[in-house]
Amino acid sequence: MWCGTLMPMSYAFVERSDGIIEIQMPGATSLLVEGLNDSVSSRAPRGVVRGGLSTYWIDRADAAVRKAVEYGITEPFAAGNATYLQIDGENVVAAYEWDSTGVDGERMPIGEFLALLAEWRAKVIAAGGVSPPDAALLADEPIRSGWDRDDPGRPTPLQAGSTRSRANK
Repeated sequence: MWCGTLMPMSYAFVERSDGIIEIQMPGATSLLVEGLNDSVSSRAPRGVVRGGLSTYWIDRADAAVRKAVEYGITEPFAAGNATYLQIDGENVVAAYEWDSTGVDGERMPIGEFLALLAEWRAKVIAAGGVSPPDAALLADEPIRSGWDRDDPGRPTPLQAGSTRSRANK
């Protein structure tokens, strides 16, 4: 477990039994923690050559936050299975998908959020995770014309490209 402090929040990076590194924030309600682990994550995207730990989603979140701040974008910049992250003023807001206004969301100042992502990224690399350009190298996979018969829940590469990024986590 690695620990850090972002005033006024403290956080810890915890390695799960499958090697994925998650964030814990003692004293924070579960929404901010869930939003970070669900919408960002240290898991490699589906279909990459090297699965396991990756900075792919962390790097995408970092770039998306910076772009949102620069251009005043208020739409969500990351979405998970049940949560999303977006900019609201000087904060990153974690909210549930069914809370389209983010009113019930938890907030973290943008600077603290970016510092947390940077430290999370460093921990993933230190633990052997891949980072660009290797983080997004896709495996050679034949393109299929329909659902994979062996796994009907898994979209083909064409279908996967048309879904939200959260489906690939």
